[in-house]
Amino acid sequence: MGGRGWAIALACAGSLCALFNLAVGNFFSMNAFEPLFWMGCVYLFVRIINGGSPTLWLWFGALLGLSLENKHSTAFFAVGIFVALLLTPERRHFAGKWIWFGGLVAFAIALPNILWQARHHWPTYELLNNISHSNKNVALSPVQFIVQQVVFMNPGTLLLWLAGLFGCLVRASAVATARSESFI
Repeated sequence: MGGRGWAIALACAGSLCALFNLAVGNFFSMNAFEPLFWMGCVYLFVRIINGGSPTLWLWFGALLGLSLENKHSTAFFAVGIFVALLLTPERRHFAGKWIWFGGLVAFAIALPNILWQARHHWPTYELLNNISHSNKNVALSPVQFIVQQVVFMNPGTLLLWLAGLFGCLVRASAVATARSESFI
C-alpha cells in the first residue's frame, strides 16, 4: 500500500494486538496456522502482482496446498484469489505457465487429503452438515457481524484499521491493488 517503515510497524503492532489472534494462537490447532498460511499466500500474491518473479507461483501453490491440508476453508480463499485475478488486469497471469504449475503443486499437496476424504465418505462434509443442524454456529445480521469483527480484532485498533482501509480505497496508487485484494 506504500507505507514506510513506521506504517508497517504500526500495522504489525495492530495485528499483534488482535484479540482473536492472541486467543487462537495460544493453543495448538489448525486455526493457529490458518492465518500464517493465508498471509504467506497474500504476501506472495502481492509480490507477484507487483512485478515479482512468476516462479513465486510455485511457492504460492505450496503454501496453498499446505493450507488446504490444514483447513478446507482455504478453498474459499483460493476462489477469492482466482476471481480477483479474473476481474482485474492481473488476469494476464493466466497466460503464463507458472500460475498453472503453482496450481498443480497445490493440488498435488492436497491430493492425499482429498483421496482420504473420498475413501472415508467425506467426513468433513458430514461434520459440517451436522454442525449446520445444531446450535453451535450463531446466525448474525450484517451489523452484528461487523460489531463482532471489531471486538475480535480489538476495539482499540479500530481507528488504525479503518485508516488503513480508507487509505487503501481512496489512494489512487492503491486502487488496483485494492480491487485485486478485495476478494481475499
